[in-house]
Amino acid sequence: MAAVLPLGGCHHDTAPQAVVPAQRRLEYANDLDVLLAVDKQTNQDKGSRTADKWQPPRRAYRCEYARRNTGIKARYRLSVTPPEKLALQEMPAACPQ
Repeated sequence: MAAVLPLGGCHHDTAPQAVVPAQRRLEYANDLDVLLAVDKQTNQDKGSRTADKWQPPRRAYRCEYARRNTGIKARYRLSVTPPEKLALQEMPAACPQ
């Protein structure tokens, strides 16, 4: 299992809430919407990379990945860097209609 967003991002995010409470981190770590079933190689390739540094190898899944990534960021009020925002906007633009 891998997290759509790196777990470290939840712990050290630069959003308005400077310190994420332990209970919120635990909730995030166990949220099934955050977790993603992947093979070992994909998990290693992704590591703790954000959307601007890594995209799913299956192009067809990039739309879902961008949607989930954006939804998780909104739900947990996590910040989005300008490069991440651009990557998350570009992924769905290439999706089949």
